[in-house]
Amino acid sequence: MNDNPGSAVLDKLLAEARPELRAGALDWLVARRGAWGAWGTTQATIAAMRALIDEAKPVTKEPQDITVLADGQQVDAYTMEPKARDVHRLISLRKFASTGPHTVELRATQGGDVSYQVVGQHYVPWQRDTGATLALDVAYAPTSLSAGSVTSCHVKLGWKGKESARVPMIELGVPPAFEVDTDSLEALLKTNDGAIQRYSVERGVVTLYLSTVSENKPLEFDVRLRALRPAKVIAPSSSAYLYYEPEVRTETEPVQLKVM
Repeated sequence: MNDNPGSAVLDKLLAEARPELRAGALDWLVARRGAWGAWGTTQATIAAMRALIDEAKPVTKEPQDITVLADGQQVDAYTMEPKARDVHRLISLRKFASTGPHTVELRATQGGDVSYQVVGQHYVPWQRDTGATLALDVAYAPTSLSAGSVTSCHVKLGWKGKESARVPMIELGVPPAFEVDTDSLEALLKTNDGAIQRYSVERGVVTLYLSTVSENKPLEFDVRLRALRPAKVIAPSSSAYLYYEPEVRTETEPVQLKVM
């Protein structure tokens, strides 16, 4: 079985499949494109793009007038110049977001294919999964401080499994306008009986590599963060998961911090 959708469609096109099937095959391929405009893997994306390019109509050398409508109402209209065909435009349909079916229509003059994608996203209130095997708690103290001072991020990781968790990971969210005190991280490597093996610090996150955590011995430690400048920010959610079983994971609620 070919698990590469782009390759499967491309194979059919190269094999000179019946012309009446080609349009449907390409529609099927486009419908499986992800929200970020790709097809899962680099190989699948390249194959899919090759299939679409090979079957695309000749590009017109004249400017195209593009009109976007939602539920029969014009949302946007602009002129696509030949030299700007690779420029992506983002058009918001937020005011049309409601329960029920909607129709999105794109009209283009001068012929030629115009690529487009409709992507939806939504947010839901954060809610703790009380039945999760992993339990992560992150608390900042204080949550209101002055620039240049330090807040302590207290981390507690628990485990409810019968056997110890193998190689748990913690991704600790670092709030904007704060920097990590790496001395506190270095100290962690020498404490907790070697439970914390190593760490990495990247923009917005501290990744901690742990050896194990057992049900009767939750892991607790503190990481210091230094406020750089006055700001009112949201510390992003932190997460914990098992390295070999990433589907076993949990997240924390974002926390607001104020630097005066």
